[in-house]
Amino acid sequence: MKLSTRLAFAIATTAVVASVARAGDVPRLALVGDPIMAGYFQPLAKMLGDSHEVKSFCANGATVFRGVYRSAHSRYEARNALAWKPDIVLFGFGANAGKPGNWRMKARYANDYKLLVAPFMKMTLRPKIYICLPPPCAKDAWGIRAQLVNEEIAPAVRKIAEELKLPVIDTHTPLKGKAGLHGDDGVFLSPLGYKAAAAVCYKALTGKESPLAPELKDAAPEPKSDPVAVAVDKPLDGWKDRPSPATVELTPDVILDTKGDGPDGTANTDDDTWGFWLQLAHDPDAFARLGPHTRTLSAAQRAGGIRGKVRGPIAGALPNPADTHGWIFGTDWDGRFEGIWADTKTKQVLMAPYVEKHFHGAVAVTYRVPATGRYVISGKVTDTAVVPGIASLDGVTVWVQVAAPKTKAVMLAKIGPVGDGGKGNKRPNTVEFETDKTTIGGGRWIRFVIHPNANWGTDTTRIDYFKIRRVD
Repeated sequence: MKLSTRLAFAIATTAVVASVARAGDVPRLALVGDPIMAGYFQPLAKMLGDSHEVKSFCANGATVFRGVYRSAHSRYEARNALAWKPDIVLFGFGANAGKPGNWRMKARYANDYKLLVAPFMKMTLRPKIYICLPPPCAKDAWGIRAQLVNEEIAPAVRKIAEELKLPVIDTHTPLKGKAGLHGDDGVFLSPLGYKAAAAVCYKALTGKESPLAPELKDAAPEPKSDPVAVAVDKPLDGWKDRPSPATVELTPDVILDTKGDGPDGTANTDDDTWGFWLQLAHDPDAFARLGPHTRTLSAAQRAGGIRGKVRGPIAGALPNPADTHGWIFGTDWDGRFEGIWADTKTKQVLMAPYVEKHFHGAVAVTYRVPATGRYVISGKVTDTAVVPGIASLDGVTVWVQVAAPKTKAVMLAKIGPVGDGGKGNKRPNTVEFETDKTTIGGGRWIRFVIHPNANWGTDTTRIDYFKIRRVD
């Protein structure tokens, strides 16, 4: 960007005031934040033109919580921003704190945010520091809960700025309820949304309206949901409630069990609590039970595959094939790919969907609810097949549903896409989620589905945990 003569900045603070202008230079403006903040960079730089040198120090998935995946404290971006010696710093975090697994630590949030800002406040030539509120979320995605961001995190960020006696840039309120400001996922902004947020920042920095600021229009009201479509709170006809544990979890032992907990002595049948499934074609409610279990196969079958177009060792495409057992779709394929697996060496659960041409082989686990009650479903998944440049490895999408035999499933949560594939999308490879408290009738299934996103693709997904808690 072209250089011009810099005017000295008077830095108004409650601490020692320092002039940070460097002769013959323009003010350096650093954006430090998450990927949403990174989206402000280009439109804000364009609005400021030659008057500022703007640089982004934002990271995909970044959060201010310490000791978590992609913590801004342990990454290099904030350190690089310090080394750049900016004159102005805009901090923009918040969305990734809206993952329930992170927000459980909300008591730490203010302190962790302040610790991230502290080194900038201690610089010899102290920059002017602004705290940006997270923009509003339109809906849940990527494991991020819109309600948490809008109702808890945005006010918390404002309070942090007030306690630090730093100015706030409100990129939340002016964007709330406006049309066309979000992408399809409802978390990331659209090009119009990023331009609108940048215009708010421009006005805070210059005291002027940007001539490039977009005209915003009110969004149309959300259509009311049909209450009949989400009636999952009644038990199935003829169902008698059974003892209900406080918490159940999908573990390797659940998958390794070939006897099940039903009276027929065989796992993955109608009388068992846990079920393992393969989705058929493109019907979201058409699932076939997986089988056989690899522990029931002979050594020759495990070594050479079962009847199908592709032959090879069972679990041969997984990290530890000799130590891996699970449920496969044995009527066509050889069992190297699609299935639900337990790696006995690493003690991990793996779910491997598969897509070929028009065959959409999502895999699913079901848990039959023993008694009518209020439940919370939570989990954490990691796409283990991330190879940039290979279009068939394009990540997965996670569904959490309530289902029942011969009925249409009801979606509780849709998470993703997860995993950065050959299309170069900037996605997290790991995501956590937690549903709202939901009353679910006895006998219904909670269905946990891993969908592959591309044709000719298999994205083996590690289930770091999947838990169902009764909370009433």
